[in-house]
Amino acid sequence: KAPLQQDNFDKVIHAGEYLVLGILFSRALTHTQKYLSGAGVFWVVFLFCVFYGITDEFHQSLVPGRSSEWKDVLADTTGGFFGGWIYPFRRRLSHKENT
Repeated sequence: KAPLQQDNFDKVIHAGEYLVLGILFSRALTHTQKYLSGAGVFWVVFLFCVFYGITDEFHQSLVPGRSSEWKDVLADTTGGFFGGWIYPFRRRLSHKENT
């Protein structure tokens, strides 16, 4: 099979979308919620991505012609995990380089 026709390639797409969501949400929280630590930002982002992934799959289950899979939620959660981790980690590294 060609790479784009793999059975689970859509999971890579899910993870990628939620990776971007996690990075952007992490960036937004970092710049607007100064009281949150890096770990706090990570957990808010991660839990939001888990919740959003679950509700998105639930919504898809109600749409004719669409399906809902727990593997999609797992892919969403994985992407959100890494997205929530990447931004604070990269930010810490850039602060160390500037000092």
